Amino acid sequence: MQAMKHVPISVTCTVDAAAAGLGISRRQVYRLIQAGTLRKVKIGRRSLIPTADLHAIAEGGA
Repeated sequence: MQAMKHVPISVTCTVDAAAAGLGISRRQVYRLIQAGTLRKVKIGRRSLIPTADLHAIAEGGA
């Protein structure tokens, strides 16, 4: 039996990556944050978006 390699999965992404992943502008990402559709996690000066929120929007759940 061959050992499986562990592939790190990001649980957050940057605002730029979220915009690119959803095919929208950065401004629209910030609008979704303001509307409460997306959560924003601040770590230091960085604003990160939980990828679970992006998946929910992509699946039409938000």
